Amino acid sequence: MENPFKFGTIVEEEYFTDRIEEVAYIRHFVESANHLVLISPRRFGKSSVVAESILDYTDCHPYYSQQLAANVWNISVLQPEEEDALRSAVDHIVISHSLDYERLWMNMKRTNKWILQNLAKSKTLQTGEYPTSTIYSALKRLQKEGYVIYSNSFEIEDPFFKEWIIRSS
Repeated sequence: MENPFKFGTIVEEEYFTDRIEEVAYIRHFVESANHLVLISPRRFGKSSVVAESILDYTDCHPYYSQQLAANVWNISVLQPEEEDALRSAVDHIVISHSLDYERLWMNMKRTNKWILQNLAKSKTLQTGEYPTSTIYSALKRLQKEGYVIYSNSFEIEDPFFKEWIIRSS
């Protein structure tokens, strides 16, 4: 069976589906004075959803669409001074939410903390410290609670929480 999904380029028209809420959310930010940062694993469609969100502006407002396009950054190609600005923004977010993360952390079971620390540091979970069934059950629980996602492997959903865990360990 041929893969029905298109990836590797910006997806449009019949290949762009089921992102109605995300497009509306991004359009809200485009029309306001606020900033929006989209962070997700590779190949989750960030560029496509942004392109779809500003499509109306490219047809109606050529000058505005050029300004929008100029302000959409692809983090993988940032210049050193832009990386510094991004690092400062990440630092600010992690520090300003530190108390929230601390509250979450204090209410977690020891197994969940251990798993999150290992995921944050890209360490293996099969160390023999916990049985495989315990690790699997905890991962499923963390996934259900929204702390962990699975794409090609398990990873922490919130990159700022991940950074907080790394800094706090």
